[in-house]
Amino acid sequence: MGTLQVGGTTLGVKNTSTNKIDLSNVGDDSVIPASAGSSLVLVKSSQGFTVDNQATTSSAYIENCFNSTYRDYLVYITGTMGTTQGHLYFRFGNSSGRNSNSNYFFVIKGYDSLNNSRQDYAQAVNSAMILNGVDGDPSQLFDRFVIQLTFHNPQASGGIVYTGTCSYPRAGTSFFTNYIGGYYRVEDYSATNMQLYFSAGSGTFNFQSYGIKTS
Repeated sequence: MGTLQVGGTTLGVKNTSTNKIDLSNVGDDSVIPASAGSSLVLVKSSQGFTVDNQATTSSAYIENCFNSTYRDYLVYITGTMGTTQGHLYFRFGNSSGRNSNSNYFFVIKGYDSLNNSRQDYAQAVNSAMILNGVDGDPSQLFDRFVIQLTFHNPQASGGIVYTGTCSYPRAGTSFFTNYIGGYYRVEDYSATNMQLYFSAGSGTFNFQSYGIKTS
């Protein structure tokens, strides 16, 4: 058995054909290099919270989901929908509050399960759409959704860009899958937070943001 030094801790390295590393003696304060583990670091996790249609007051405000440590982020949003149809929007925020100036640009393009083309888009608006006309039917087990987003540059100068996918039901009769993307065009804006809200309806959400390591 050989040894490997990680964060001041000596690890036992088994000399096997699969080159497995024995991590049983790693302390809580040890640092595992990216080459020995995931390139993603959990930055924020918020589970089972309500998203409603009160954009300026009670609807979900996720704080500290971005920071200055990472340039790029992967965000997963999942959950269940209520029975009132509405659009889901987001906007950035920081210590100064929820940002709603007219600098959001977005595009949504995809298909439903009947092979109908679906799309929405806007520019120079005060929030960005993620889901277009979503609602659920829990009696038919048809009320869950998945959103995956990659954000670039949320805390540096030059604007914030994102891209991703989403899948969700509508009215208990059809299923949508869309490609989504957008841009927040403001110089030197440092986003740390995100707010989620509906044009109508509500849902129960889960949120995880991961910083992407560059070394």
